[in-house]
Amino acid sequence: MTTSLQQIATLQTGLLARPEPIGEVPFLQLSHFKAGHFDPSSVESFIPSHQLTDRHTLQPADVLLAARGTHPFASLAPAQLRRAAASPSFIIIRPHSTQHTLPAYLELFLNLPATQALIKNLAKGSSLQAISIQALASLPVPIPTIQKQQQLVRVAQLAARHHSTLQQLASLHLQYHQQIIHKAIYA
Repeated sequence: MTTSLQQIATLQTGLLARPEPIGEVPFLQLSHFKAGHFDPSSVESFIPSHQLTDRHTLQPADVLLAARGTHPFASLAPAQLRRAAASPSFIIIRPHSTQHTLPAYLELFLNLPATQALIKNLAKGSSLQAISIQALASLPVPIPTIQKQQQLVRVAQLAARHHSTLQQLASLHLQYHQQIIHKAIYA
């Protein structure tokens, strides 16, 4: 079954607020994500808790879509933050039912190269590309069974772990060869 994004999720912009270097509530910005993954050590912007409404408080099932810039990416709302808000650089995608659409599946689908190409085509602007909620709302989303969604998410997690392991192995392999060359030169 294929449906539009607006049929399976609520879409809203992030909170328009002026961040401070200290405060109670982390205020997520694009710079807090490296290669589409949240970097908790980079959070240096906060907002006072009285500025945060329930509507803008990130929920565990939320998917953040970078709506500005040349590289849109989707990321699950960081689980390690109990309470946080996202800046207007994000579109917050809140699935209507996690019994029907897994947030991790939605993240996976939105990060597929084919979907990324569709999303980039929705962007408007000459100097700073931006994606509107209205344009994103009609994005077609295939919705397989919940079991298939779980399987796809698991395969993607295993592939990411495999890729990470290969990168570590390549790094160790390079270090090993550098040590052999170093010993040959200075022996």
